[in-house]
Parts: sequence; structure tokens; C-alpha cells
Amino acid sequence: MFFLMIVECNCHESGSRNNICDASGRCQCLPNYSGLKCDQCSPGSYNFPECNFCNCEPVGSIGVSCSNEGECVCRPNFDTQKCDVCKEGFYNYPYCEECNCNPAGVLPTFLGCGSATSGRLCECKERVTGRICNECKPLYWNLKISNPLGCEDCNCYSGGTVSGIAVCARSDGQCQCKPNVGSRECSQCIDGTYQLDDNDLFGCKGRCFLETLVSYILIY
Repeated sequence: MFFLMIVECNCHESGSRNNICDASGRCQCLPNYSGLKCDQCSPGSYNFPECNFCNCEPVGSIGVSCSNEGECVCRPNFDTQKCDVCKEGFYNYPYCEECNCNPAGVLPTFLGCGSATSGRLCECKERVTGRICNECKPLYWNLKISNPLGCEDCNCYSGGTVSGIAVCARSDGQCQCKPNVGSRECSQCIDGTYQLDDNDLFGCKGRCFLETLVSYILIY
């Protein structure tokens, strides 16, 4: 003879839709509840049996869960219960960046990252760019704290540069010279050549035959 054992569902009254469960005893939980008997808060909720939403700020928090007191787990540069502000010493929410502006690149009137225009971290000098004002803009080089504009002009001689480009390397200020042209500004003929000509593709004339032959061998 077989006996059918009937066991009560015992669904938690706060977390379940009703007192009905399936064959495994699993109850039908309300949105913020979980567990076999709907007797605990689901991830992203806290404080059973109320199970309020954690409302952790996605940008500043790690995951959606929080403690029984509603404290979210914040990323390193964020703070407060919901991780929705920058920690002290960090600026420009939601980026929350460290204030590491380059002293050589910021304006003398710069009062710190907390005073910067919304969306910006630092206030750069006229010829300076970069998030932390650490790079010269195109056409400029040699970032110096003593320069009120930040960087100095490349001063490339257009007649001696490839395609007349006036841009120089930001590290050493070297302009892009034509094959027979030298110097930082591309304003002088290299040894063995003469007469810098703006319209000459090589820049200067008169390389001796031997030099031309050696260059050809090295290239090909």
C-alpha cells in the first residue's frame, strides 16, 4: 500500500504571490524576492522582508547588490551609499579622475580640478591639449612651464618640408624634411647639396654622383 504525503508549501507571505508551490516546493516570488520559499531578497534588493531596491549607481558601483543597510560596493574613486559621487581628491563625475594636471600645461589662473568647467579636468594653456594638459597641439612643441602659451611654434620652413607640412614632432620639434634638406626646421641643404628650392621635390640640388649612387644602393 502506498501513501501520498502532502506537505504544506509554507511560502513566505511577504515575498510570495500566493501560497502555491510546484512539485519541488518552489513558491512564486514577487519581483524583489528569491529563495525556495521567497524568504530572502533577490540580488539588487535588501532589508528583508521589505526588500527595497539597492539603487546602486551603475557607473560607480561594483555589481547591483548592497549590504543589509543599503550600502553599495563602490569602485575605488567613488563614494557615498549609492556610489554616486566622486571620492574626496577625485573630480569630474562620472569620470572621477585624479587631479594630476601637468603644471607646465595649465593656465596660471587654474585653481584646481574642482574649479574646472563641467566635463573638463584641467584648464590648458592656449597651445596645449590633452586631458591633463600634457601635450602640445599640432604645429607646436617643447612644452615648458615658463612659456605663457605652453608650447613654441614648430617654425617649419614649408619650402623644405614634405608637401609643405608645418607639423613637427612634439618630442624634439623635428619637421618632416625633404630628402636633401636638413636641420630641425628643414631650412638648410644637407652636405653635398645646394640651392634650396621650394618647388624641388628633393629640396636642394647638386648631390654628387657617388652620393646618389650610394643612396640608391642602400635603398634598393
